[in-house]
Amino acid sequence: CMLGQTGLIDLTGVPGSGDADLVADALLEAYYQNPLILGLQGYRINKDATKLKITYEEDAAEAAKKQQEIKAKVSEVTAEIITPGMTDLERELAINSYLCDTIEYDMAALENAEQYNYAKTDPEFNDSFTAYGALLKGKCVCAGYAAAFKLLADSAGLESIVVTGMLEGTMSHAWNKVKLDGTWEVVDSTNNDNEELFNALLNIPGTASRLTLVEDKQYVLDSVIPNYALGSEDSREYYHISDKFFPVNAIAAAVILADKSDVRRSRVRNQATITFDIHDRVNWAAEKSEVRLDKAARTVTLQIELDTAVCPVMDYFEIFLTRMLLCRKAAEFFGLTFRLEVNGQLLL
Repeated sequence: CMLGQTGLIDLTGVPGSGDADLVADALLEAYYQNPLILGLQGYRINKDATKLKITYEEDAAEAAKKQQEIKAKVSEVTAEIITPGMTDLERELAINSYLCDTIEYDMAALENAEQYNYAKTDPEFNDSFTAYGALLKGKCVCAGYAAAFKLLADSAGLESIVVTGMLEGTMSHAWNKVKLDGTWEVVDSTNNDNEELFNALLNIPGTASRLTLVEDKQYVLDSVIPNYALGSEDSREYYHISDKFFPVNAIAAAVILADKSDVRRSRVRNQATITFDIHDRVNWAAEKSEVRLDKAARTVTLQIELDTAVCPVMDYFEIFLTRMLLCRKAAEFFGLTFRLEVNGQLLL
């Protein structure tokens, strides 16, 4: 119905009708997970929640024209960047790279939305919040990136969703989750399109992404949100799979040192020790960790007190070695030597 810009929808007899909260939840899921629905302006639900009135930013004829252009572009791009035999990860990377290479972030549209507290935009910026702006105009904000990723992923045979929430808890934001070999991963093409720290939010573990990307409950039904929980592994993280352990500037180097040296018990959300995987064991065993800078010696040292009754030191190296190498490269950017000290023993 919404694809055709239907304005009045009769929900009589539809499961869940009568529950206004559920109707609103289902409406928003339909909108966010179907990026060909363009320009939802507002909606109203009657008192008994059996009728839904929807308004759109443009008429049905114009929306239908744009939908056809989007479909054609999606088919064209898919044929260009997706080849037979690609793995799930390779298809994800191809889509993310295409969006980062071809889209310019529309700062004017963002500033316009901020003027209205994100409730609306002036008509000239409507396309920047849709896949049309992303794929046909090459200019959009986060909503356009996320919508375009979803459409391209669908076309490439990848299961994905659009996610909504806040960026660092302060700004409305949209990004994606994509299922790779059975595991949900985060991909934020908007922020990956960053020359200073390229692909920073590509397949990072859920424990890390939650610090930056704070989800709300609008993008799917509340009852199914747990079905899209992110994995805890970092084996698909961009800087692991590409071996690009080289910071490009001081900000990137500092972020790498802060992030990759982070090991601590409070990172473990699962308190059932019997079910711990190696990542849980290592973080749980870290009774204390501290990064110390010695300006005179020009060293930066990660000092860890590790309870070896919980996990041996070798377990730490098994999952953190690549991170320590990345810290070494980041320290070298500042002309420093990176050192690792575990239980008073210098190991790196």
